[in-house]
Parts: sequence; C-alpha cells; structure tokens
Amino acid sequence: MWVQYDGTWSNAGGYDVLLNSEIGGARISMGVVNQTGWPKGIALMFGGTHHYTCFGDFMNAGGSSDWKHIVWTFGTTSYDSRFYSRLWVDGHRVYLYNNGGGHGGSGNWTIGSNGVNGEYWDGRIDQ
Repeated sequence: MWVQYDGTWSNAGGYDVLLNSEIGGARISMGVVNQTGWPKGIALMFGGTHHYTCFGDFMNAGGSSDWKHIVWTFGTTSYDSRFYSRLWVDGHRVYLYNNGGGHGGSGNWTIGSNGVNGEYWDGRIDQ
C-alpha cells in the first residue's frame, strides 16, 4: 500500500488508522500510534494480545510528506501456531517491538479510519 502522512511519522496525535479489518473474529489494524512507553511509529495490532510498533524516525528522512510503500504480512507458524507479523517500508524489513496489551474496537473493513470510533488517517492512500 502506498501512503503519505501529513503528520510526523514518529509523533501521531493518538492512533491514526490506515487499515482496519477482522480475521476470525479478531480485529486487525495498521496505522501510526503515539502510545506512552511504546516506540512511536507504525503500529500493527492483531486481536487482543499482539500490538507491534516500530520506530518511525527513519520515515521522516526527506520530509514526512514523502510517499512510502508499506507491506504487512502476518499469520501463524506451522510448527507451533505462534503468531508472527512482518513489516516492510520501501522494501526494507523493519524491526517490530511487541508491546502486548488488548486491542479494542470493531473490526469492520475500512481504509483510512476505524469506521466506528474515528481514528482517521491524516494523509493520502493509494494502492
């Protein structure tokens, strides 16, 4: 997904949702988050226990309004059913920190917001 963010990638105003969905009854979402104690940057949230973030400072290089290509993959391992999540930005894999925690809200299929609770994306989205 190609995205452009009008804010600063490492300092969102809360949780600005890029993608919100549901798989198997669990909400999944991707956006930019500013949560106390977490690395500030892109957030990947899955179900009630998986909240991953990365440091977004590198994404401000060249100006925070540059277009970025973001790819997120997730699933479970075949040998022990553990959840995994991977993130690439502009073709480079990004290290993710697992912050734990619960993930509330509804998992309706929306792009650019939570759909129900706001959390609007502050920028542009392309495919």
